[in-house]
Amino acid sequence: MRGRVGTVAQRAVPLPSLEPREVPMSRRTLATAVAIATLSGGAFCHANLITDNTFSLTDWSLSQATYGGSGSGTDASVDGSPGYEGNARVIELNVAGDGSGINGISIFSPEGWDGTAPLEQLTMSIRARQLYSGQHLGFAIEQDGKYWIAGLFSNTPDWDLYTMNLTAADFTRPFGVDPSSQPAMPDFSEGAAPIRFGFHATAISLPGWGEQYNVGRYSAFSVSFVPAPAAAALLGLAAFGARRRR
Repeated sequence: MRGRVGTVAQRAVPLPSLEPREVPMSRRTLATAVAIATLSGGAFCHANLITDNTFSLTDWSLSQATYGGSGSGTDASVDGSPGYEGNARVIELNVAGDGSGINGISIFSPEGWDGTAPLEQLTMSIRARQLYSGQHLGFAIEQDGKYWIAGLFSNTPDWDLYTMNLTAADFTRPFGVDPSSQPAMPDFSEGAAPIRFGFHATAISLPGWGEQYNVGRYSAFSVSFVPAPAAAALLGLAAFGARRRR
């Protein structure tokens, strides 16, 4: 059984830097994510903590961004082995050799940020382990049909926790995306298009490496997102007024 597979508009662009951005990150220690307020009963809300341990294929999309030669990616449900504290999502990636790369971008569809209050920061976490060869990973978001990614960490054979605290400026365009086709970073301001969250699994083949194939397993995804200080203050005043009325 396979999930939905999409493509990201792209043109030939210079090889992107493979160095990860310096972003506050902790591993093995789960960051405490506090939701300030939840004012919407729907899938999109002002501030929330989103988690998923089920990894139903109907809830996750898989899109691909490549540079250099061709690449492909597939996703699968649990392959008979449990994930970390729940089910797992298995990502298989294949990329041609001699300086090519692919981002397999997985986005969680049921919940997200609605854009009614500006965002100050995201805290995104996921458990991951390598099943075959060296798959890289990081986090991803989708806004108005476009994708941005953050982080490029090496997966390991053991379950490990990856956590990043992120602002809009910490995200970059995926591999191979023409800079003229979308902004350099997403829009976290009030009134912006809704955002959905996820992660990316990445395969890279540097010149001389040849074709690369790798497999990773992902589990225990979570993201917290809180309003900017001014919006948070307004939410606090609203909550205080509600208590006074009672």
